[in-house]
Amino acid sequence: MFLPQKEWVVDEDGDVTVRIGAKMEGLRGLLFGSREQTLTLDELGSAVWILLAEGRSLGELLDALIRLFPEERALRERVEGFLEFLLQKELLRAVVRSRIADPPR
Repeated sequence: MFLPQKEWVVDEDGDVTVRIGAKMEGLRGLLFGSREQTLTLDELGSAVWILLAEGRSLGELLDALIRLFPEERALRERVEGFLEFLLQKELLRAVVRSRIADPPR
């Protein structure tokens, strides 16, 4: 399972915007601009982000995306590449769900 690690909002079109950097203040803000750094995701990326935020497993995520985007070519590869990008940028973290063993009978 993967969990988003940054604050995010969904706009009226359903697109997710992730806040990836704080607004710079003081001299840094003057030199580099004081705008907050954000990343706006496309339709597929937004769907992935929202499903991950709901706690979906990778299998559940892919099943839902296949239903949402039946015409999308190379869906699995796109999603895997996107997840790698999010992990590298530390916008997402991998979480291993612990399984509770069934009690002995």
